[in-house]
Amino acid sequence: MLWSTFSSTVATVMPAWIIPIDWFDTGRRLADVHIPVAIIHGTADEVIAVDNAATNEESANEPKRLELVEGAHHHDVIQRGPTQFDDLVDWLLSSRRS
Repeated sequence: MLWSTFSSTVATVMPAWIIPIDWFDTGRRLADVHIPVAIIHGTADEVIAVDNAATNEESANEPKRLELVEGAHHHDVIQRGPTQFDDLVDWLLSSRRS
């Protein structure tokens, strides 16, 4: 499960001229993942912009699921969206069984 994660270090933190090699290119690496991918992210995340979640979802193979928790920040996704989190975990577990 990806939880408030970035799509790449360069796209999120700093310009490419500072770090020319992106060691944490989640979006690119997701293309090689062939198991269910669950992504949860808060819409008010001030650390990692919510558009990173959409980028990660686009990069992931099926089956995949994205849950955006309205008003959640970087550190309170579960507190603000406990039902969404539980539903996402249930989906992830059921996806692995099928």
